[in-house]
Amino acid sequence: MTPSRWRPLIRLAMVVVAAAVVASSAPTGPSTATGRPGVAVRPGPSPVAVVPHPGWRVVPAAEPICRAWPEGGPSIAHLAAVAATGPDDAWAVGLCESADWSCGPEGVGCDNENLDAPGVGIVQHWDGRRWTQVRVPDTEGFDSVVALSKDDVWIGGGDGPFHWDGRRWSRAVQGLKAGNVLLSGVTSSNVWGFDGSRLYHWEGRRWRQVKLPAGWHITSGSSAVTAGSGDDVWVLGMSTKVDEWVGDGRFRDARYDGGRWHFLPRPPKGYTVTRNAVVDGETWAVLTRPQPDATFIAPLVVLARWDGRRWARSSSPIRMWDRVQAVAGDGRGGLWLLTDAAEHQYVWHWDRSRWNVLELSHPLTARTATVHALAHVPGTTTVWGVGQFGANDSRDEQPFIETTGPLPH
Repeated sequence: MTPSRWRPLIRLAMVVVAAAVVASSAPTGPSTATGRPGVAVRPGPSPVAVVPHPGWRVVPAAEPICRAWPEGGPSIAHLAAVAATGPDDAWAVGLCESADWSCGPEGVGCDNENLDAPGVGIVQHWDGRRWTQVRVPDTEGFDSVVALSKDDVWIGGGDGPFHWDGRRWSRAVQGLKAGNVLLSGVTSSNVWGFDGSRLYHWEGRRWRQVKLPAGWHITSGSSAVTAGSGDDVWVLGMSTKVDEWVGDGRFRDARYDGGRWHFLPRPPKGYTVTRNAVVDGETWAVLTRPQPDATFIAPLVVLARWDGRRWARSSSPIRMWDRVQAVAGDGRGGLWLLTDAAEHQYVWHWDRSRWNVLELSHPLTARTATVHALAHVPGTTTVWGVGQFGANDSRDEQPFIETTGPLPH
């Protein structure tokens, strides 16, 4: 596994601790969306309130220890995913690997054979006071984490997945046809794995492969599979027959209820489901409507909530050039969206009435930070964000962690 699998191309500048953040302007303007049976999307404006937000702050990550690093040589460490069960229990996972100072930008001119060696997975834990590195079995790297309780934690990636029972880690691969799986789960009885082509459900002692609908495949990426409440799972996929119901190439949602598959109503014409999220028992979809290339107008984005029968539009449409790469609740019924762009990375907040957009900046221009994932802390208004902090040429990076809201403890 290479860090490029989950490293965004752009950077999010690190937030100064306890300092207000000055947000840059974002495109706004009126927009419309066409509704159709099964989906409620109403026309409306897309107002954006650009406001300072003093709550985001940097929290020191644990200094990583990595056996893949050459003595005295440059090093790289990233955090790719984060999950929390409460104010005193959060987990962040990622990868560390060697680097070579003689390399040019993007690895040009590298002659260090260590660069081709696999990285090593790292895990950090928040105990309410500080982050510490946790010793885990050696593997090539982790890219997903599911924290259900202090003694029920799953990490996926490398030759895992691995499970923490409060005392020790164990490798849980029984029934899997591939070890490197992305994980999603909300309860101990509803944990799902996806290996890029196959879907699995944890049955307590082994994984059971779930047969997919004929002529349909799951899209790749961390947003493809989202565990829901009860025994269900929300899956984003496409027909293998291009001229069928997704003849225009759009994704389509399906829900598996533990016994059979249900295809959900399609988005309104022109919209694509690009991400699902389950927040506080509610299932959300990020709907995106690209504009014709010649118009140079940012795509429209709408948040829709599943009401049991259809996708109900829950936010005003807004124009975003950015790709939504993470969604988290805010503890007040709203949502945080982590997005990226060509030069910046933004955090968008929907408070159930309006949008706020933040560009988090840092005074140091020679070093930048990138956030890959968000996680809400249950019972609080705190959200964790994890990624890496390092030089622009990406040859000496370290774990980076920040939070918004009161520091959990």
